[in-house]
Amino acid sequence: LLDSNDEPPEDTGFLKIDDETCAGYYIVFDLSLRATEAMDVYLGAGSAVTPVEPITDQLQYDRQSLYGEFSADAIAGAARIAILEVTEEEGAETETLKQVWIPNPGYELYYDAEGKAQIKLSGTGEEQYSYYTSAEDGDDGEVIKEVPYGPEDYVKYVNVGTSGLAKPASAVEGGESTPAMANGAPVLCSFASGEEVKHLRVRIWFEGTDREADKALNGGLVDYSLQLVGIHKENCPDDRTEALDKVTGEWGNGGYKLFYDENANGSRQETESEKWVNDAAEGAMPYGELIYSTDGRTWTNVDPTAGTGGHAFTAGTYYVKFRETATEKESTVRVLELERHT
Repeated sequence: LLDSNDEPPEDTGFLKIDDETCAGYYIVFDLSLRATEAMDVYLGAGSAVTPVEPITDQLQYDRQSLYGEFSADAIAGAARIAILEVTEEEGAETETLKQVWIPNPGYELYYDAEGKAQIKLSGTGEEQYSYYTSAEDGDDGEVIKEVPYGPEDYVKYVNVGTSGLAKPASAVEGGESTPAMANGAPVLCSFASGEEVKHLRVRIWFEGTDREADKALNGGLVDYSLQLVGIHKENCPDDRTEALDKVTGEWGNGGYKLFYDENANGSRQETESEKWVNDAAEGAMPYGELIYSTDGRTWTNVDPTAGTGGHAFTAGTYYVKFRETATEKESTVRVLELERHT
């Protein structure tokens, strides 16, 4: 964040500058929310971090990159937003991280064979997004960056793009409406029945370890807009939660099959394999609403009628849960560590 003279702006209280740890600069502001009905609050898909001017296909730009023919406003690709819930007890304030949002993962800055910077807005180049925090090295006091969250926490806190953000109920042609859906977004705060006030803290910054945090985009400007969505749904039914605890994997024919281990003892009889398929067909257990992911971001339906127990899986980490419905929340996430067998 630089001013018109390409210098860090003064610390105004709104812009936090941590001189002690050199943690960098970020915008921070507080939100106070009040509700009288029970609901969970989520970041909505109407949120956006957008360039102030078009990035490409213009004859001229107000902030053209010094390294390519596009606007430096593509720095929006390096934007991060963190939302924390703030509580106070006996005068002591506590911050609890609820979500980290990476709004523009498709922005891809790269250099061609001639060393000229190029930009894609829907790039396919892979980039590992991590949430970093500053810490002090115990040996020499050097300020370092560390990843404080493992894969399970990454799944819990981090959203990439807008597909995993909440959508409010919306009317469609004919007077019908689509239900509000959390879409796997983490809960920012929860209200019980009766008037309550909750407090959120928003931090916005450009992540220095991001691919788009590059000198080619120095001086770019972005606009921010945040949408909060309140949704009330019943918790995932106990029978699904109990069933999720019995989902496991069995190795065979070079891959794993997910199956329902009725006895939760790590083994199954042939009848249990049949139970998976039969129960799904008879509607006794909604396996059609069971979904899995390998990265915690992209989820795929588990088809219990495919073979004897659903999809074939290779070794690795899999996240499994029951999907959200129009009236019920999604289940907790079960993590399966499937090791290769020989």
